[in-house]
Amino acid sequence: AQDEAELARIVYWEARGESEMGQLAVANVVLNRVRHEDWPDTITGVIYQKHQFTPTKNSQYKTVHVPDHYYEIARRALEGERAVDDDVVYFSRGRGRYGHGWHKIGQHWFGRTD
Repeated sequence: AQDEAELARIVYWEARGESEMGQLAVANVVLNRVRHEDWPDTITGVIYQKHQFTPTKNSQYKTVHVPDHYYEIARRALEGERAVDDDVVYFSRGRGRYGHGWHKIGQHWFGRTD
């Protein structure tokens, strides 16, 4: 339940203006990082890793109500629903300086590991 709540919260903050596919893609990136050797092996560890998810620095990050829709997106991602492949571990508003194979979903660019 904590993993679902953490994932729902970061999807809300990072992708609330995006389509369901874009929201699911953000959730997938978090879970892909959990499985990848270069990032922490927990959802919380990935989300709160230094210099990764800037919304966690917002004083309201933990207190703003996250609508049920984002819990549903988190649940679907945790159950294995995919919007991006397993090797997609980056997303940003522009093509990042890391990774390759960048493709756009909504306002976010998604990239693969090097």
